[in-house]
This record gives sequence, structure tokens and C-alpha cells, in this order.
Amino acid sequence: HVKHVFVTKFPIVDADGQLHGIGSIGSDITARTRAEEEVLASRQRFQDFAETSSDWYWEMGADLRFSAITEQSAKPLSAALVTQLNGTIESDVGSTTVRRQSNEWREFWKQVWSHQPVRNIELPFVDETGANRYVRMSGKAIMEGTEFRGYRGVATEVTDLVASREKLRSLASEVALAEERERRRIEIGRAHV
Repeated sequence: HVKHVFVTKFPIVDADGQLHGIGSIGSDITARTRAEEEVLASRQRFQDFAETSSDWYWEMGADLRFSAITEQSAKPLSAALVTQLNGTIESDVGSTTVRRQSNEWREFWKQVWSHQPVRNIELPFVDETGANRYVRMSGKAIMEGTEFRGYRGVATEVTDLVASREKLRSLASEVALAEERERRRIEIGRAHV
């Protein structure tokens, strides 16, 4: 069981200023040291979770302008969106970059304007090459008492996930059509027997 002690040393002098010794006072700071270690461990755990949960963090001020965007990864396409959104508000986001007329962006802004949590909304945008991309954003309103101060949230690029889902839907549709054609072929065959 380790104890942590904070020791202060001081000179012991007489009236003429002659040094006669060194005094010391000690205080047990074991509890404080353990509390500091727990806070540091908790911060590290939070940082580890945060770093693995998203490509970037975003903040909006009370005016609902994107005010801070911090990248967690080096994905250049996410960086392109981050650069284009930084400092913008709904009406500033250009339709050539962000397909703000999409239902997803309308839902995002509806929740933001009403100070509601934003949960896993997949938002389309167009990168600098003209390719369609997607980010998943989540965030929460920051309140001081009853006063709205803005938003904080996370975002992750999910373009590959969206493309995979679309491919699966397409394959499922093709399978359903093939099954229907086969069912009809069998029915026609039975009708001719």
C-alpha cells in the first residue's frame, strides 16, 4: 500500500540569521493523488472512445454556424466536407457541395433548429471530383440552464457503407425478379402439360 506525502522544507535560523537546521512539514496526499490518477485514466478512456468513434468532431455556435471542426482521421474526402462546412450555416451551404435539398439535410436542419438531438443522420454531399459521398452525423444541443449555446457532435464518412447497402438492395431486387421469372416459367410449363 503506497502512501503519497507532500513535504515542505524550510530553514531554521536564529535571530542573527544563523542556520541551525532544516525543518519539514509533511501532508498525506494519497487520496488526492489517487483522485488525480482516476481523472487522468477517465480522460484517457474518453479520448480513446472518442478517437475510435468518428472521423471528426463538429461544433456550432448559438447562431447555428459550424464553428469548430476537428479531424480525427486523414480521410481526404471527409476533410473536403469539413473545409466546405466550416463557418457555414444552413443557408450558406452551397448546393454544389452539399445536397442540402435532400430529405436528410432537411431533417438535420429541422432537428438543429428545434435544438433536438441529431442521431446518426446520413447526409449526402458532393466532393471536389463531383462524386457523391455520405457522412453520418450525430450531435446534441449545448444548454446552459435554459439558454441554448450551440451544438457538439461527431461525424463519420459512410460512403462505402451506403454503396454496399445500395448494392445489396440492387442484388435483392435482381434475385426477386429472377425468382418471379422462374415462377412464371414453371407456371407456363405446367399450363402446357
